[in-house]
Amino acid sequence: MVKGHTRSDQVLGLERFNEEYYTMWRDKVITHIEMLDEKYQRGLLEKDQPEATVVMMDFLDGTPEKPVIAVSEEIT
Repeated sequence: MVKGHTRSDQVLGLERFNEEYYTMWRDKVITHIEMLDEKYQRGLLEKDQPEATVVMMDFLDGTPEKPVIAVSEEIT
């Protein structure tokens, strides 16, 4: 232990690293940066994709799906 250095110097989640102080919040900052990067990358992917178009021919070629009808019991 360095002379004059006590554990009480580590207040409010501060740690000593390479003679500089940094907070334990670095993990939250890194997570936030990763989320921003992911959002940016997703935006780039969406720009490269063409817009979806649906034409009448799509409906004429396929068979219609049967509608799902929910039947609920009456409560008296």
